[in-house]
Amino acid sequence: RHALDKTPVGALGLYASTMKLSARLLHEEDLIRLLDDLRHEARALIQIRRCDVSRLPRTDNAQRGNLQAECVIDWITLSQADQAKGSSP
Repeated sequence: RHALDKTPVGALGLYASTMKLSARLLHEEDLIRLLDDLRHEARALIQIRRCDVSRLPRTDNAQRGNLQAECVIDWITLSQADQAKGSSP
């Protein structure tokens, strides 16, 4: 986790934790649904920095997924500045 604002206002500061997400998808829409679910369920602001989607080689088992997604996502939170020091998410 790293501070987004080097000079917190009062006792609060903005912090970002970067997450790498790797997922197999049956369809491109699966990624959109997954990211939408994250935005609705997370107790943080979700900022998608990058998503790369590539097609996987065909196999006999279509249930394993046709696509591979690799995403980098920032979870942005508001925390008390003195509590955030030295702690990790």
